[in-house]
Amino acid sequence: MSVLTLKQACREACANRGGIEQVARLTGIRSLQQKLNDGCERNKLSSEDIDSIIQVTRGHEVLDALCSRVDAAWVDMSGLRNLACDSSMLDNVTDLVTRMGALTRKVQLSLADGVVDEAEMADLEKLAQRLMGSSLAVVERSRQFMAVTNA
Repeated sequence: MSVLTLKQACREACANRGGIEQVARLTGIRSLQQKLNDGCERNKLSSEDIDSIIQVTRGHEVLDALCSRVDAAWVDMSGLRNLACDSSMLDNVTDLVTRMGALTRKVQLSLADGVVDEAEMADLEKLAQRLMGSSLAVVERSRQFMAVTNA
């Protein structure tokens, strides 16, 4: 799924969330700059470091990189908490259809030259994963409207 190494994904997640220094300050990770530097062999990222980076950055990049190593996918379930129980469910369906359209367009573009390269495949997998998350949101929203029967 990801063409990034775990270290690159952590570096990108930090960059997207205020920078390495900011993430180091929030996580308390010592020598984070060195741990994320490809040229520094002395300091290595630990599993605890990666966990802290994920907690602070909510970095999808890191999860994508981890899942790619075992041909797995992850779904962000945080958007399914505290869903409003009203007719705005249409928003969830609209999001689902929009994501399906994005995936369809990406498939069409990727196949235009007759070859799907590694970067295109990574993009397709990410879009498919986001589509699954939108599908779950529709199911969970529907569950809120489900009639409860006492048997």
